Amino acid sequence: MQAVRGGRTMISKIELELQSEDIDARSDVSTQSAEQDTTHDITQPNPEANSTTINGQLPNIRGGIDRIQDGKVTGWLFDSNQPEQRLTVETILDGFSLARAEANLPREDLANAGIGDGAYGFLLQLDQSLLDGKPHQLIAYEQLTGWQLPGTPVTFQATSDAHPTHNKLRGSFDSLANGRATGWVFDASRPGEPLIIEIMHGDDVVATGTADQFRQDLLDAAIGDGRHAFNLDVNLEALDDESLSFSVRVDGHSHRFPGPKPKPDPQTSLAKANANPHHSPRQQSGLSPGNPPHPPFDNIRDTNFFFPSARHAEALSRLFMSAEDRNMGIGVLTGEIGAGKTLVRTLLYSRLSDDDFVRVSIENSLLDFDGMLLEIISQMQGERVSIADLPDRYSRLAALKRLILDEVASRDRHLVILIDEAQELSIATLRALKGLTNISPEDGSYLTLILIGQPELNVQLKQLPQVEQRVSQRFYLTGLDREETGYYIRHRFRVSGYQGEPPVTDEAIDIVYQVTRGIPRAVNRLCKLALNYRLAHGGGLLDAETVKAVTDDIRQHKKPTSIKHHF
Repeated sequence: MQAVRGGRTMISKIELELQSEDIDARSDVSTQSAEQDTTHDITQPNPEANSTTINGQLPNIRGGIDRIQDGKVTGWLFDSNQPEQRLTVETILDGFSLARAEANLPREDLANAGIGDGAYGFLLQLDQSLLDGKPHQLIAYEQLTGWQLPGTPVTFQATSDAHPTHNKLRGSFDSLANGRATGWVFDASRPGEPLIIEIMHGDDVVATGTADQFRQDLLDAAIGDGRHAFNLDVNLEALDDESLSFSVRVDGHSHRFPGPKPKPDPQTSLAKANANPHHSPRQQSGLSPGNPPHPPFDNIRDTNFFFPSARHAEALSRLFMSAEDRNMGIGVLTGEIGAGKTLVRTLLYSRLSDDDFVRVSIENSLLDFDGMLLEIISQMQGERVSIADLPDRYSRLAALKRLILDEVASRDRHLVILIDEAQELSIATLRALKGLTNISPEDGSYLTLILIGQPELNVQLKQLPQVEQRVSQRFYLTGLDREETGYYIRHRFRVSGYQGEPPVTDEAIDIVYQVTRGIPRAVNRLCKLALNYRLAHGGGLLDAETVKAVTDDIRQHKKPTSIKHHF
C-alpha cells in the first residue's frame, strides 16, 4: 500500500501560492522578519492550544502514522508529560469511524530514542473489504484530546495482493567496486530464511543472488545467525548510463537499499575478504614503512571507511526511509561528539539519487534563517546567490517556491535538506525552518528536513512543541561495543590497503575500547597515535604494550616524545 502523490495538484497549489504573494507581500515580509511562527498546520494541532487535560495535566502529545501497508496501520502515540499513561488512537476512514487501539505495543526504536519505556506503538488491521485498490482517506486522532496525528489525513490505496512489509527488513549495500557488490540484508519476520536479492541499476536488474554468506559482525550484532551477507559479480563495463544509481532489492519487497557509486578500487579484494570472514588466513606480519600504504585512522569523510555497525546501519536506513517516504516532515539524528553522525550524513547524501531527490547539505549551522534560505537556493540552482540578488526574506521565499515548482514538483522529485551541527541553530531559526514544511500539497510534502547534531538538539526541540510535533523519525547514535570496535579497527586497516592480517591484538583492542568507549573518532585518534608510536619503534604488531604507552602519555597531558608522524 502506498500513499498517493498527485502531480498536477502539487503544481497548482504552488502556482496559487506564488500568485497570492503579490497581494500580501508587505504583510508577509513584516511577519516573517520577526521570525514568529503563527501558522498551525490543521493536520497537526498544537497540544498547548488544547484545553483538554489528562489526569489534570495539559498533555504534550507526540506520535504519528508510520505506514499503511498490507492492510495494517502502524504508528505510535506518547504523552511526554505522563509517560506512564497509555493513550488510545481513534481512526476515521472516508468520514466514518473505523477502529480504536491502545498505543501500548513495545517498540525498540522508541526506547532507543529515549521515548519513555518504548511501549507506545499501535497496530490496526484494515478490513479485507477495504483492500479494493481504490483510494481511501484515513485520519487518526488521540481519543481523549482530539489531537490529530502527524501524517494524517493520508490518502492510500490498497489491494489484497499483500507483499512482505519492509519495516522488519534491514540491510546495507556496502560497496560496489571492481565488479563486486557486497552488503547484507535481513528480514526479522523470516530470520532463518536466506533472502534472494537483485542488484538494480536504475530500474534494471543487473545481478541476482542469495544473501547467505556468513559475517561475524552480523552474528555479534544479533542479526540472525550471521549468514545474511552477499558478494555478487556485477559487469560494470556493460552499463553505459553512469547517471543511474545502484540499489539492492529483496525479492518480494518494493523497498530498496541505496548503493554507493561504483569505484575502480584496487583494494576491493580486501573489502571482499571483510564481507566473508572464511577467506584463507593470512600471516599477521605487522606494521612496516609502506604497509599500510595509506593512513587508516585519519578522521576524514571518506565513505569507503564507513563501518556498518548495527547502530550506524540502522541510522542510515532510517534517515533514508525518512527521505524516501516523502511525508515524514522532520528527521533527527543525535549522538555525542565523534559518534559518526557526519559520515552517516555524507553517505546518506551520496545515496540519494538525482533522479528522485534534490539534495541540500548545510554544514554551517551558525547561519540565521535568512542565510539558510540563500544557501538552500544556491545549492538547488547550482550557483552562488548573493544578498544583492535576493535582498530580503520575501524575495528568497518566492525564489525557493519557484525552484520547488521547477525542480521538485514538476519532476516528481523530493527536496531533502540536511543540516549538520543543528544544536547550534537558534530557537528562531528552528521555528522558521519548520515553516518550510508547510510548503506542501494536500496529499504529501515537497521536502524533508533532517537535523543532525549533539544531544543538546533534543533539549532545544522540546522548547518548540510546534517543531517537535513534526519530528516523525528520531535516532540516537551510540558508540561501538567491544566486538564492533575490533571489527572497526580491522576494517580500517583493510580499506587503507594493509597487506596481511590486520596487525592488532585482541588485548590492544580491549584497551582501546576501555579508553574510547567505542566512539569512532576517539578510536581513530588513539589508534593513529599508537600506529605512529609502533612505526617509530621498528614496526610490528599494534599490541597492548603500545596502546598502554600511548594512553599513559596522554594521561600525562603530553604526546609521546618518540612519536613521529608517518602519515
